[in-house]
Parts: sequence; structure tokens; C-alpha cells
Amino acid sequence: MSPLKFDDLLHRIKHRSMQIDPIGAAVCLAVTLHHLATDISLQALAASYKFGQETVSNIMAKVCQTIWTALKEELVAFPDTEQWEKIKWDFWHFWNYQNCLGAIDVRVRAPCSSGNTYSLSKFGSQLIQGNLSLLLLSTLPGSKVLSSPVFITDEAFPLKDILIHCGPPGPEFDTPGTYNYRHSRARWVVENAFGILAARWRIFGKTMECSVDKAQDITKACIALDNYLCTGDSMDRPLTYDRPDIQYEQLDLRPKFLF
Repeated sequence: MSPLKFDDLLHRIKHRSMQIDPIGAAVCLAVTLHHLATDISLQALAASYKFGQETVSNIMAKVCQTIWTALKEELVAFPDTEQWEKIKWDFWHFWNYQNCLGAIDVRVRAPCSSGNTYSLSKFGSQLIQGNLSLLLLSTLPGSKVLSSPVFITDEAFPLKDILIHCGPPGPEFDTPGTYNYRHSRARWVVENAFGILAARWRIFGKTMECSVDKAQDITKACIALDNYLCTGDSMDRPLTYDRPDIQYEQLDLRPKFLF
């Protein structure tokens, strides 16, 4: 991230009560970006800034929440009906998977005593409970049966009308494994998106060993930050970027993340 981009981000979040006395907002933002981009341990990060480990943990939590609050409306807005329709068409056109609105993945390590239900109780709760405003029922190709739009997942999520994951091949398929193949291929979307995210924010390079609430805050902040950086970075411009007589074209070549 360039100095100009850092200053702009600081300006966006500074007025949102992010001040942690006697630590300035700029230092708090720098500490947070350092951890997200390098996955340095909190202990090493605290030592490098001469802070206590608990202080760094509190800074991380507060700044991640503030980043999400400041950027979500502009950069991670919830899709409207037209955008949902485009997403559904893209899954059908590119991945040959009909009536799909997205792919979901979970990479949080739950406590040993909680089992798989720990992640299920938090992630995707709105989807599982049907509280999201999505598209209406529609028919699949070659069928007159109305079907709800779905999100494709893995076995971390339960099977629901709106959540579906691979299963063992059965006689209901013309070719064994046909559905599993199309399902796995469509899930490349979330895996590729995660790869792009992890290439910039190395905290995703390994499974997060933290509470689900903190993992959500970190993930949302990184998604918002990644979309923010996709809008253009002055480091990618020529050295004459500060000349007012030159207008530089802003190219957004990478897909933005929807949360």
C-alpha cells in the first residue's frame, strides 16, 4: 500500500472513534495492516512496536471493525436483484451450474471440544435461517419444478434448500459423478477468490486459530481492504502521478469480492 493510499484510508476511518489513547490512529492502522499483510505473530508484532500483546489484540479488533464500517457501503455493498441475476447467469454461462448465487468456504479452526457445530453456529447463519433477500424460485432447464436459488458449499455446512454440497455418486445421474464434477468446478470461484485474497493478506495463509467473531472481523476487513486497493494504487502509476496536468486512467482489472 502506497503512502497516499494509507493516508486516504486513515482519513476515512480516523473520524470513527478509532483513537486508542495514547496511541494515535495512524499507528493503530499501521499495526493492523502489518499483521494482516504478514501474518506476524501478535507476540512478535507487540515486541516490534513496544506494545503489550493485549494492547495489540485490542487494536486489531477495533481497527478491523472500523475498516469494515467505513468501507462496506461503498465497496462491499449487498447485491441487489439485478446483480443477483448477473451472478446467477455467470454461474450458468461459465460453470454450467444453474440457479447458483455463489460459493462459500470456511477456514476457521474450532476449539477441540466444540466439534464442527462451532463454525456452523456462526458462519452462514443468515443463509441457513433464510433471512437474506434473494431471488424468487425459478425452474431449472428441462424441468417445470420450481427450485430455490442455491449457494454451493462443502461439508462444513448442513444440506438445506439454499445450501448444497457434493455427495456420493448415485444412479440418479446419467454419468456417475457428473454433479460432483460440476459442483467442484463451480467452487473454483471461491477458491480462486480466496487465493487472490491470501496472496495479499498472508493472515489467510493458514487456518485462523481465534474466535469466530474475531475471524469474521478480520475477514470482512480484508475483503473491504482488497476491494479498496482494487480501485487503484498510486504506487502503480508513473513517478509523475502528482502532476495536475496529466489525467491517469484508473483500471480495475481484478474482480471485487462480495460479502
